Amino acid sequence: MKKRVFGLDFIRVVAFYFVILVHSFLNSSFNHAPLEGFSMFLLLMVRCVAFTGVLLFIMITGYCKSNKELSKEHFRSIIKILVVYLVISIITFVFRKFYLHQDLSFYNSIIGIFNFTTIPYAWYVEMYIGLFLLIPFLNIVYHHLDTKEKKQLLIFILLFITSISTTFSNLEIAGRSLDILPNWWGNLYPILLYYIGSYIREYSIKLNKIINFIIIIVLVFLQAFIMYYYCHGLALYDRNIFVYENNLPSIILAVFIFLFCYDIKTHNKFLTKIMYLISYASFGGYLISYCCDQFFYHHSIPLSPNQPYYFLICTFGLTPIIFFSSTILSYIINKMVDIGTKIHHKIHNNHQLKVKNKEVY
Repeated sequence: MKKRVFGLDFIRVVAFYFVILVHSFLNSSFNHAPLEGFSMFLLLMVRCVAFTGVLLFIMITGYCKSNKELSKEHFRSIIKILVVYLVISIITFVFRKFYLHQDLSFYNSIIGIFNFTTIPYAWYVEMYIGLFLLIPFLNIVYHHLDTKEKKQLLIFILLFITSISTTFSNLEIAGRSLDILPNWWGNLYPILLYYIGSYIREYSIKLNKIINFIIIIVLVFLQAFIMYYYCHGLALYDRNIFVYENNLPSIILAVFIFLFCYDIKTHNKFLTKIMYLISYASFGGYLISYCCDQFFYHHSIPLSPNQPYYFLICTFGLTPIIFFSSTILSYIINKMVDIGTKIHHKIHNNHQLKVKNKEVY
């Protein structure tokens, strides 16, 4: 096993939990409820933090893979991800068909595996495959920029065309839209985050933990305040304010959360092992969490939706249960895939050995 970096495993666990947490706002209908009262403002702050989950995952990719070169080994390394995705897609189809009793045909579900709709959360896999294929080429571009300033300029340009412009386009002042900047490139934000992760690794950016934490709190409060003020009395999705992953406040917040976490160290072996095990299961946990969400949110809570106490119970009560359920299921699935891979390699090696022996004789 490769030497683990505790800080990176910690970020993966945090990002994974944030993804489960942000889905609680989706599944509890919080996004379509009127924003009024202290409880809703508190939940909005929690949502702002949780919304950074996917952004953190992409920055980890940039941090960990910034030195990957164009090679067969790189492209082969995506095979396990695709196998895990395939297995969980089949499980999700069975769950949706026979437990949720959804009208799904076998043919449409097969097509859904390839267009990433069988698992409703699988848009991340669709995005990641493209990013993964580009990684060696992204690294060539990055490493051919021979000064720190040039790399900063690249990141700023990407920030401008993917985040600043699209954030302004969703704002209004006195009833007038601020759609005044080119926002066609908004979906390129994963490349921006990838390069931010690469930059943090290369230059080992560090901030004082206390100052960093204070900045995070201030950013969360300001973002929630703007959203609450903009949407007061209306639903979050009625105004579409900061509801997309490439919005500027969320990206800035994600960067400071990453900086706060990535260099955390510990000598506690038990904690290190726990973080590794959850980190190991985080990708599959992300995908299988759809089934856990559907089970707990729609089949286990006899409460009336669209009430603050309901959202509080979903956010602080169900999220940990879904997190651990998804982790355990994902761990089992990953182990099964690992065992299957070892058996395949053993059979393949035995076959190769037999072929060589025949050639000798």
